[in-house]
Amino acid sequence: MPRGRGGEIYAVDVWSDIPEERRPGLLRYDNALHPALASRMIRSTTRLGDLVADPFLGSGSSAAACAIRRARPPTHGGREQGQDGVMSIIGCCAFRPAMPDPLSQGWWTMTPSGTAGDTIGERLRRLRGERGLTQEDLAGLASVSVDLVKKLEQGKRESARLTSLAALADALDVPLSELTDKRPRLDATGDRLVLNLRDVLLSPKLLPGIDPEDGEEPVPSQRLATTLNATWEDYWSGRFAEVARRAPGLIEEARHARRADVAGSALVLAQAYQLAACLLGQFGRDDLALIGAERAISAASAASDELQWATAHGTYVWILMNQARNAEAERLAAQVAARIEPRLSSATPEHLTVWGGMALWAMAAACAAGRADETDHYLGLARAGAVRMNADRLDRAINFGPTQVAMQDTYAQICLERPERALTAAKRVRPDDLRPISYGRHLLDVALAQADLRRDAEAVDTLSRAKSIAPVWFRHQVAARNLVFEICERRARLTPSMRELVRALAQR
Repeated sequence: MPRGRGGEIYAVDVWSDIPEERRPGLLRYDNALHPALASRMIRSTTRLGDLVADPFLGSGSSAAACAIRRARPPTHGGREQGQDGVMSIIGCCAFRPAMPDPLSQGWWTMTPSGTAGDTIGERLRRLRGERGLTQEDLAGLASVSVDLVKKLEQGKRESARLTSLAALADALDVPLSELTDKRPRLDATGDRLVLNLRDVLLSPKLLPGIDPEDGEEPVPSQRLATTLNATWEDYWSGRFAEVARRAPGLIEEARHARRADVAGSALVLAQAYQLAACLLGQFGRDDLALIGAERAISAASAASDELQWATAHGTYVWILMNQARNAEAERLAAQVAARIEPRLSSATPEHLTVWGGMALWAMAAACAAGRADETDHYLGLARAGAVRMNADRLDRAINFGPTQVAMQDTYAQICLERPERALTAAKRVRPDDLRPISYGRHLLDVALAQADLRRDAEAVDTLSRAKSIAPVWFRHQVAARNLVFEICERRARLTPSMRELVRALAQR
């Protein structure tokens, strides 16, 4: 069998897994390619960064395939298609109109193996090869089908469910972010903002025996707390660029106040470290995020604040889950929940929130590992606390209450491949009880359940709602990227809403 330029083997005459297109009455787009066919042709004849020529630009299938492939966009009549190209549908599908030319910005250029331009399948093949594993070996270690591994590596599937990707990453002994390419997508200065967070977490001023050279008077804790609360609000609203700009200075000021023994400064420092850890976790910088979470835990211990100590552990557990270290995450969350378990009859709402949040973290780790009995056990604990609350609360950066339990129940049923139960649980969620990115995350779970039941139109509408709530946050979500591409590959024609989702997720 002949090989494509990327090394994959492709059939010469027939691709029987792609349905025939018959759409009479659409006139202009009767000759539109099925998205899966356009994707297959582009993958089989190009490398990453190659320029794709399509003299019959029409429905946008080829541009969507380029966005998924990270190829340079199609040309028309020998001219590269830019934001004001000959066929406006290409601008709508692949790029945001009125942007600087993506080609001149280097957004679609070829990158070395293992870097940002690779697809999941290419990264999977490279990592597997480096470890001397066959496809059968890897599938066995990850407890997934060999067919899934083959289709990912051959490019027949652009994505897989997050639980499967987590299992593959665990089998390859790499962070999930290395396999899924969860990188910062802030703006032109995004990398610099992340580096600023790195620099403040790993500052030489923290080394023993080094004088930090604090020259000015420390800022009072109350003023620091006001800035911190405003920055947390930006975080929950998905304004990550603003958080990344503020967090380094906030940490520096809190450190200065702590060194000067300003009352309350240790607690502010703990919360500032936790904020940085959460942000880095959103960016897929898991190693740095763990450092931030560990420092948040240490600062909370210095403040003798057990609830802050517990909630910082919740962030640590989340990062462990991002690294597919689910067993460690479950064990840690369960230990912390047991240590702070309150008397339900007399517990304060804040105590219930932190304890219930830790029970839900244990549940999340258990269901990610496919442990159904343990998942139900932790959900039962959380419900016992939630029934004593009239509404959801946000304390110490932890959401908890009846809606949060219903939201996490939805997530658990998705992980356990019970889409009908997931949609039933979702009916108990009250959107007004959730912060923007929490509700956005819930909508991703709802869309997954709808897609599992082949209710693709509903899933697209749900994804569009999630994107509208927090566009910057949405671009970071691996689950959204995988689900959009999964739906696109099995749809006969891309709707305007689907093109908009592809375009949003293709932004850098």
